[in-house]
Amino acid sequence: FRQLVHHFPASYPGRFFLGKIHSRKGNFKDAEKQLKKAIALQPELVEPRFELLNIYHAQGKKQNHEKIYKIYKDILKKNPNNVRAAFELGYYYHENGKIRDAEKLFMDLGQRSKSNFAIILNILQLYIDKKKYNAAVTILEGMLKGAPESSDIHHVAGMAFYGKKDNDKAMVHFKKVKPGSRFYQDATVHISYLYQEKGDMINAINHLKE
Repeated sequence: FRQLVHHFPASYPGRFFLGKIHSRKGNFKDAEKQLKKAIALQPELVEPRFELLNIYHAQGKKQNHEKIYKIYKDILKKNPNNVRAAFELGYYYHENGKIRDAEKLFMDLGQRSKSNFAIILNILQLYIDKKKYNAAVTILEGMLKGAPESSDIHHVAGMAFYGKKDNDKAMVHFKKVKPGSRFYQDATVHISYLYQEKGDMINAINHLKE
């Protein structure tokens, strides 16, 4: 990629992948330089911005806070429907004590998820599938403030709490998944299994019968 960039300095792929390579090797200064050049070449693309965010998060420096906020906001300004950026910005707000800002974002995501199932799919792919249960719980509890009756969110919250080995809270959320919803059968199986784990075979069987 160095040769590609040398011969074609305006090559977006060259700048982007060279930046990623530097980042993986821990050469953050060089990575930042190449990724910023990639952004300048293709300002509409979000991938180099997320790579920059990975660098700033990995460095863990306080002076990077404003850079992180700015990049997330730039992504969302270009595309308000970028769910990954909204999740990550909200969680970053929460981690840094900006609870109201986090709640505002999460509540909005909860309300939007009623008509946009892709938001739910993104939580499953970005957090549940990757076993990032603590972050998932923070996001989902915030989303439920915007959509407290959402069977979709309650089901995913049940999965997150189950992943955290908090079976009691998992049960509470699975029981709020309404009959007729897309996750109702799955939630029913989870509830039965949780009763079985408690040694309560009667409720486990009865719940499946219902």
